Amino acid sequence: MKHFISIISFLFCFLFSKSQTISPSQNNEYCPKTEYTFTVTISKQFSNIIGLYGAIVTQTPTPPVGSSFTFKGKFDDVNQKQAFKVTFTDNTTYEFGFKKIKSLFFTSSCTPIQPTPAIITAPRCQVSSIPLSFSNIQWSTAYESPSLCFGSITTYEYLLPSGWKLGTTTSNGTTWIAGGNSVTITSDLSTGAGSAVKVRPTNACGAGLVKGEEIQIPISRPRPTLSIA
Repeated sequence: MKHFISIISFLFCFLFSKSQTISPSQNNEYCPKTEYTFTVTISKQFSNIIGLYGAIVTQTPTPPVGSSFTFKGKFDDVNQKQAFKVTFTDNTTYEFGFKKIKSLFFTSSCTPIQPTPAIITAPRCQVSSIPLSFSNIQWSTAYESPSLCFGSITTYEYLLPSGWKLGTTTSNGTTWIAGGNSVTITSDLSTGAGSAVKVRPTNACGAGLVKGEEIQIPISRPRPTLSIA
């Protein structure tokens, strides 16, 4: 009898969850701080809807609310699961969870930037042009097991020693310079020994969003070998 009741309970929960739908899909990738319009279909009488874990409802549905309604919402700049929770008039609830938020807030558990070359060698007393490249890294969602990695990050920025160049842009040593995952770095004649080129992902979803964790590529400036013949 207990086994039968458990089966009935499971079927009820399964059918109830299947009868609640939201569009766009929970499996889509979303930008933080961007307002989206969602359409929801429900199987019970609606009471209210709120955002959870960083998500916020920016415009509630217009009454009267039937079996389908629209609302507007945003996700915070935090790469963790965020959700919208519907409460019904019988005080039961249902959460629509979204895990693919394109944010760089929490440290990624996905494969990091792996540059080629891993060390920048630029002999002293000469200007060297060094091609630098790496595969685009993925977005990640914190607190997921196994790790959730998705999509592709295509925008990065670089911090170089003063006087060095990224493409045609000369560094002042303090300002990050935008670039992709394949660039040419040009040294000056002498600076940068013992320091590093820094690279970090950026968020193309909009200005003011969190930057990603930086990696450092060590710089070696060997002295030239001199000989007299």
